[in-house]
Amino acid sequence: SATKPEEQAQGRFSFFAVRHSPELSSVAWKSFFHLIGEPRRSHLNEKRPLSTLRSLDLSGNGLGDDLSAIVLEIVHEKTSGCQIEEIDLSGNRIGAGAQVLSVLSTYAQTHRSSKLSGVKVRGGIWKAPLHTLRLSMNGLSKGTAWLEIVAMLKRDTLELKALDLSSNKLALKEDDYDSDIIVSSLLKSSSLQVLNLSGNEFHTRTIDDMLGQLANSSNDKGLALVHLSNNTPPLNDRQLQQLDELSQNSRSTMIQRMNAEKEASQQTMDQVGSVRFGHSIRPMAIDEGAESYREA
Repeated sequence: SATKPEEQAQGRFSFFAVRHSPELSSVAWKSFFHLIGEPRRSHLNEKRPLSTLRSLDLSGNGLGDDLSAIVLEIVHEKTSGCQIEEIDLSGNRIGAGAQVLSVLSTYAQTHRSSKLSGVKVRGGIWKAPLHTLRLSMNGLSKGTAWLEIVAMLKRDTLELKALDLSSNKLALKEDDYDSDIIVSSLLKSSSLQVLNLSGNEFHTRTIDDMLGQLANSSNDKGLALVHLSNNTPPLNDRQLQQLDELSQNSRSTMIQRMNAEKEASQQTMDQVGSVRFGHSIRPMAIDEGAESYREA
């Protein structure tokens, strides 16, 4: 159908920032969010003026847990029309983050349940476009939402490439078992490339334990960077060296994996081309690959 004149006149925005504006009311924020998308919208063909956004910076606005949850709900709702890939919610006084956690948990249960269970499903599953989430300077130490968000990195449930939890006064005491959740999530995520835990309060022995587990694992996932700068207490020279070695090894693994995926993709394209032009390659190979996604 022909594009309406008013739709033709609308610009296409890929980046938008509203920063350090705590004077804005909740009513104003909700009206702004309405421009990005709307959860459970009934008119699927209706485009919001800012629905083309790929990156949104809302840092330093003191949105609180409730307003932060509203915008994240839009981002993680399949029918909202939102296309945001990167969102910065740093400095928004999220605190315990119960509502933010509820939104992410609902998304995980609704759309990513097979990731949580580890069972593959035929036909794939929907995932939100978001790949970068910044939650720095939000006082997340007031609750455990941050740790549960980290746990949802496991099996790529959230499928984030970057998660920033820096400067939240997060504390891990000596022999704190919560560190095992962090390590397990890192080792069982293939999408995560950067985890920023800088500016927090992790005990020296806990950091030793985390780095030791990561170094001794046979991980081939390819985590690129774990930031632990400005920790209280500061990392010692041995820890800094170990962290640097981990980063180098992970980068190398990631590059190898990306090259392998690129080569596999090229081989698939060559096979499709050969089938199309009548060469003797079994077309059933494609169907056999799809069968692997059938539930056991």
